[in-house]
Amino acid sequence: MGPKPSSLPPTRLGACLLNLVSSIGLKTLCFTLAIQPSEANLTDIALEPSPQICFTSVDRIGTNLYRMCLLTCSNQWLIGTQEVAKLFLRAAPDQVSRFVTLTISNITATTTNGFPTRAFGDIQAGRIIIVGSQPLLEPGPAPTNGQSTLILYGRKNTDYSIEKSKSLGFEMPVQWEAQWWGRLDNTNATIVPVPTTSPSDKVFFRAVGPE
Repeated sequence: MGPKPSSLPPTRLGACLLNLVSSIGLKTLCFTLAIQPSEANLTDIALEPSPQICFTSVDRIGTNLYRMCLLTCSNQWLIGTQEVAKLFLRAAPDQVSRFVTLTISNITATTTNGFPTRAFGDIQAGRIIIVGSQPLLEPGPAPTNGQSTLILYGRKNTDYSIEKSKSLGFEMPVQWEAQWWGRLDNTNATIVPVPTTSPSDKVFFRAVGPE
């Protein structure tokens, strides 16, 4: 069980998909959702259930900590691989850009005959990317054909550049060199190709946005 990732500009409502894989039919499903880091300011948190679910609840039990429950409709149950709900969140305005982790724990459920079950194995964390005024950068998919990539997150219709350096100033002076220029047209993310270096070489990258 776990949410799929989503990028979320401040003030805009975004959604993560909550997926479940179950070998037995479940009538109810409850879990605790933790949002980290605690500095992330997300509001309007709600669940939009799949058609076989007739009741949901979302209760705040701490800072960025929520208890959520799903109850299926009459003669319905959760079984197999399926999307059980969409998790909606809104990023409050004027936040710094950050990667936000969504973790699920304390899962409880009942089977179709009302018996509790606690046999939950693989629980996957999800992620929200809050895109504010600062760009974000992370490694892209594994290199293919000798080509490495980075994923750049930023605001739509905004120009950005990516710079590289062989040092951060601890061993030698910092010298940033331009590696890529581009514009995020109608998207909050793009994959940028960068030269692949040998494992022994240290190369640092940074994303630069408008002043």
